[in-house]
Amino acid sequence: MFTIESWTVSADWEYILFNTKSERVWRYGVKATYFIYSTKERTMIPLTNDGNNRIRYVQWAPKGHRLLFVRDNDIYVTDMMKEIRVTEDGSDDVFNGIADWVYAEEVLATDSASWWSPDGEVLAYLRLDDSKVPLYQYQIFHPENHTITYPDSIRLHYPKPGAPNPQVSLHVYRPDFRADSPDAFKPEDMIIARVTWLTDKHDKLMVHAFNRVQDHQRVYLASADPKQLTAKMVRERSTSKKQGGDDAWIEISSAPLYVPANTVEGVGSDGYIEIVENGEYTHLALFSSLDAAQPAGWLTSGDWDVISGTAVLDRKEASVYYASTQQASTKSTIYKVSLNAKNAAGSAPQLVSPPDIKSTSEFLNAPGAREGTYDASFSASGGFFQLSYKGPQIPWQAVYSSHDAKFERILTDNANAHSELEKYDLPTVDFFEVPNEAGDKMNAMALYPPGFDKSAKNKYGVLFRVYGGPNSQQVSRAFSLDWHAALVSQQDVPDMPFIVAVVDGRGTAHKGRKFRSAVSKHLGEFEPDDQAAAAKYFQGLPYINHHRMAIWGWSYGGYTTTRAIERHSDVFKVGMAVAPVTDWRFYDSVYTERYMKTPQMNLSGYKKAAVTDAHAFANAKFLVQHGTGDDNVHMQHTLALVDLLESKNIPGFEMAFYADSDHGIYTHGVRASLYARMTNFLFRSFHELENEQFDYWYHDAQPDASNK
Repeated sequence: MFTIESWTVSADWEYILFNTKSERVWRYGVKATYFIYSTKERTMIPLTNDGNNRIRYVQWAPKGHRLLFVRDNDIYVTDMMKEIRVTEDGSDDVFNGIADWVYAEEVLATDSASWWSPDGEVLAYLRLDDSKVPLYQYQIFHPENHTITYPDSIRLHYPKPGAPNPQVSLHVYRPDFRADSPDAFKPEDMIIARVTWLTDKHDKLMVHAFNRVQDHQRVYLASADPKQLTAKMVRERSTSKKQGGDDAWIEISSAPLYVPANTVEGVGSDGYIEIVENGEYTHLALFSSLDAAQPAGWLTSGDWDVISGTAVLDRKEASVYYASTQQASTKSTIYKVSLNAKNAAGSAPQLVSPPDIKSTSEFLNAPGAREGTYDASFSASGGFFQLSYKGPQIPWQAVYSSHDAKFERILTDNANAHSELEKYDLPTVDFFEVPNEAGDKMNAMALYPPGFDKSAKNKYGVLFRVYGGPNSQQVSRAFSLDWHAALVSQQDVPDMPFIVAVVDGRGTAHKGRKFRSAVSKHLGEFEPDDQAAAAKYFQGLPYINHHRMAIWGWSYGGYTTTRAIERHSDVFKVGMAVAPVTDWRFYDSVYTERYMKTPQMNLSGYKKAAVTDAHAFANAKFLVQHGTGDDNVHMQHTLALVDLLESKNIPGFEMAFYADSDHGIYTHGVRASLYARMTNFLFRSFHELENEQFDYWYHDAQPDASNK
């Protein structure tokens, strides 16, 4: 017997695939043992009996019941009668049909590097050769297991800036032939970012490829029929200043949408829709043929973004549904736009969220219950969609019809959450803008304690929660009750109330390309400067204690925090960094070079971006925490920082390490300890700075229900 952990069903409903004994592989991957259940025969058998039964990846074909799986980095295909080995060279260095570490983390955002054709006849896949990619090695200590006396060593192909990247090639397979990558796909250091079937059959593939530093994009149309793989370049874009560009990166966009011939009025050829940049913002472009070099028209336009990955085509209605920031750059709302020819010239999209229907749920009809940010997922045909309200009120989910305005099915209105949260006096949230020194208006939000009083005797300190990475967004209207809510609600230290502030500075998303690309080749300069500018804004408010400015962040936020202390310790007196980058030479090549170019191209930028001024940390209290098993931001970053501070005999900083924890710091249940340490450090540091004794340890603080 075994424990079923998850299951999927074949397209023809004849087989069910169960998995058990799952083991996580990096961020996106899972290794598991699989079993196949026949719905006709009512029998259960192992997916494979040959060799290693630990399978890294599985994927049903979109028709019938063919199944691909990856074992030992080789692709296999089975029709439940016969198992065919598609590739023969899988190894620790060669990945077939699945992503290596850097492709999963920075390019594909998934473990999969395989794509079935819509008819299920042909399989396209990437082969990634990591044999030239240097190995990073770290240890797993197993402190909970007293029988293990020597740690395990993990060896990971991890390309760093300037080092060799994986060599990528595209291949196709079907039972009667297989074809290798055409010559067009073989330039050195190419990154294949998207592979998309633009057909209802198996004849056309669109491939989005980038150069190493991702400022030059080439789009290829590949033909997989007849029995060969050929390709031609159909579009090209460069941001080179020689061609009038800004020399910054091009974002990896979501896959294009195939539009069959005659879907669009007056267009008799196959085409597609893609979210691409049109000036400062990303919009829906309609290409009237698969090999078009330019869009025939724009379905959307304006000073707002269509959000990558959200577009869905409803062929029956000949319209596209998408999410955008049209109402505000801090919230996502769902729209639809018609595909008929006149709309390509730019008619107004139709708002879908919030739904214009009287709900069967009293909570959805309450004032303000529908105002905020949404996302949506659609059925295969686009006829139905699940609308998810994310906040700022309590989230809910319901299903609606694209063709029947009266249809609604409530999935959850979170009635229990409403009744439970009524018992508590919760923090309040405000959204606004603050200026930076360049004159930009930055999105900001503040979390205020219950009973917030601008005239209170004890003025409020401010803790800035920061991320700040390129094209990221933290100021969001999504509902949240987390450590920050507990922190501002605490009553254990009544003489030291806090507000939590979040500010999205230069480099972040949905404020235009100029605002976003300002950080290109200059990471670590504008991000901390903009946080300091926001802190100075708060210092000028009459209810703020201008001495109590603190900042904290995780990953890129840890980097921004560390740089903020290095550059602005006159403003921020306490900094808390979790798993921070401290030197971009130590991070992965694909992410870093996208924003910084290579060290050979921008050596001075790398030097300026590294944390090197130890003496600035003498003017503030600083806490750094890191997991020893972090495969993403290696502990090397924190050790380099600690060595710098120790070598200069800098007082006032503390550190904590979590054995075997990866970038998320969950192993052995230590996440609570991490937040407890930050809570204690925050209050203790300000008491010490103000020459007061302090003895307090965070004890699972929750919003206090007794005050309401």
